[in-house]
Amino acid sequence: MPTNVLSQDYTDRHRKARLTVVKKRPLPELIVRGVRVGPVVKLTYAEIRTLLIGEYQRAEIAMKVNRLIHDIQVGTGILRPISVAVRPDKSRYIVDGQQRYWAAWNCEIGLDAQLYDVENVEAERALFLKLNDAVKLQASTKVKSWPGSAGALMRRLADDEQSPLRSEVGFTGSAKYPASSLVFGLVALVTGGTEYSANIERALNQLDVASRDRGPQAMWRLAQQFTSLLKQVFAFQRAPQMAYLALGLTCHGKWGAFAGARPTARELAMLQKLNWTRWHSRADIKWLVAEILRRWRTARV
Repeated sequence: MPTNVLSQDYTDRHRKARLTVVKKRPLPELIVRGVRVGPVVKLTYAEIRTLLIGEYQRAEIAMKVNRLIHDIQVGTGILRPISVAVRPDKSRYIVDGQQRYWAAWNCEIGLDAQLYDVENVEAERALFLKLNDAVKLQASTKVKSWPGSAGALMRRLADDEQSPLRSEVGFTGSAKYPASSLVFGLVALVTGGTEYSANIERALNQLDVASRDRGPQAMWRLAQQFTSLLKQVFAFQRAPQMAYLALGLTCHGKWGAFAGARPTARELAMLQKLNWTRWHSRADIKWLVAEILRRWRTARV
C-alpha cells in the first residue's frame, strides 16, 4: 500500500467497501452497441488528410486550434490520440479530436488515433455523444448527433423539401430556429408538460418515445404542422425559447393526438403582435399560454 500522507488512513476495509460500491453502481460503459474498440495507430500526414468529418460534428474552434498549433511549434506536440470511427466501407470519420486534427493538418504532421469499428452511422453518432460526455456540448449539437428517431426527425426538418423550416434549423451557433428549442417545443406538444424542458437529453429521449408510440410518419406530420405554425407566427421576429414551449402546450390542447386547428388570418395577426419577450421563465408559462388562447380562439381544423 502507498505510504504517502494522503493514503496513511487508507485501510483494507476502505478498499473493500469502495469495490463493493462500484460493483453495485458500476460506471456507464464507454462503448455503445454497434461499436468495437480497435487499435491505436500512428497516422501519417498523408493519412490524416483522408479523414472525414461527420455532419453531426461541431465547427472548428479557431482559438483552440491556434493554441494547439502553438504547442506543436514549441515542441509540446499533441499528447492525446484522436478518436476515429471506421465505417463498414472502410472510410474513416473523426468522432473526437477535431480541433487536434485541424492543428495537425495546418502543421503538416501525423497523429496518433484510437480506431473504433462501427456498424452504422447511428452507432457512430452514439459514440460521438459518449466520448463527449465530459465536454459541455451545445444543446443543438447534441440534437444533431442524437442517434435516435428524435435526431432523425430534427435532421429531416432541416433538410427535407417538405419541411416548412428547410435550411433554417440551426445546429450550431445562432439561428432563427435553434434545433434545441424546436425539440423542447415538440416535446411540450406531445406531452402537454414542461418537465423535460430543462435537459436536452431527457427531451430527446421523450421525443424518441413519442415517435415510437405514434409512428415516425405521424410524428413527421405533427412536426410539419407545428413548424409551419411557428414560421407563420414568427414571420417578422425571432421566437424566444418560452414561445416554443407555450405554443407547444397550446397546440397540445387544441390538436389532441394528430389533428390540427389553424388560427384564422385575424387570429394569426394578433399572435404576431403579441409581446412574446414579456415572459422569461417556465414559471410564467401558464400566463403566456393564456395570452395565446385569448388571441387564438378558433378550434376548427
